[in-house]
Amino acid sequence: MWGVISKYLKKFGIKTDKPLITQVARFDRWKDPLGVIDVFKTIRKEVDCRLVLCGNKAIDDPESQGIFNKVMLRAKDFVRNGDYINYENHILVNSLQRSSAVIIQKSLREGFVSVTEALWKGKPVVASNAGHSYSNKRR
Repeated sequence: MWGVISKYLKKFGIKTDKPLITQVARFDRWKDPLGVIDVFKTIRKEVDCRLVLCGNKAIDDPESQGIFNKVMLRAKDFVRNGDYINYENHILVNSLQRSSAVIIQKSLREGFVSVTEALWKGKPVVASNAGHSYSNKRR
């Protein structure tokens, strides 16, 4: 298993010389990739680690390309250091989840599948309090 994981990380240029902090999510505002970058800037002051944003641009979301461009601009210093990726590949996602020190899911909405997958693989997860709130009031 670790041979396949190493192969895919190398194939996609993921450096493993430092602990990986990874978010697997589409590039849209509800997944808050810009917020992830801001949090990572704070973390990086204390811990020498790498950030990996793994996902895709949603073809049915007209804002997706704009969000992706903002992410690239905000993460430009990290991109130069190999701290960023934008590929969608199921084996890569599995490899990242298995080799990351921490999985982030900073969604403003949704995010259940990524959190569940990471927990199933025994990884610590840092997630936002996202989802739908329902009222328990009786009518």
